Amino acid sequence: MSRSARLWAVLVANLALVGALIGVGLAAHSLGVWAEGADYLADAAAIGVALAALRLQAP
Repeated sequence: MSRSARLWAVLVANLALVGALIGVGLAAHSLGVWAEGADYLADAAAIGVALAALRLQAP
């Protein structure tokens, strides 16, 4: 499995976790769960930057 395929898999899993955390945060009225969702969203942004860097990498 290539590096970009692994990053895409992690990105999809991370975004699914963000969606789940937002849903649980809404249901539980929990600001802590919302903060954890924001943390995972920041991780997803970092994975996006890594994917962009791979795309810009010279062949």
